[in-house]
Amino acid sequence: MYSVILLLHILFTGYVKEVTHVRQLIWDIVKVFIIFTICTFFFYFSLHYMHTEYEQIHRYDPPEGPSVKVLKMDDRSFIDRLNLFLRLGE
Repeated sequence: MYSVILLLHILFTGYVKEVTHVRQLIWDIVKVFIIFTICTFFFYFSLHYMHTEYEQIHRYDPPEGPSVKVLKMDDRSFIDRLNLFLRLGE
């Protein structure tokens, strides 16, 4: 009878240690999930804030000051423009 009780005690203490190990593993997984979720929300809202901040900037305002027009249209024929296009390989 004593051996059965001793065997049950050994099995039960091993089971309790195993349950404690599983609980610790689950708690570690939950902590990692919480940290991942917080970092994901932080990253998302940071990108959202930057998007709304840069959305208000007008990129195509007319230039101010002494600006120079870069593109100058020549009165070339279509064949000359096609020849230039093919020569430059664009």
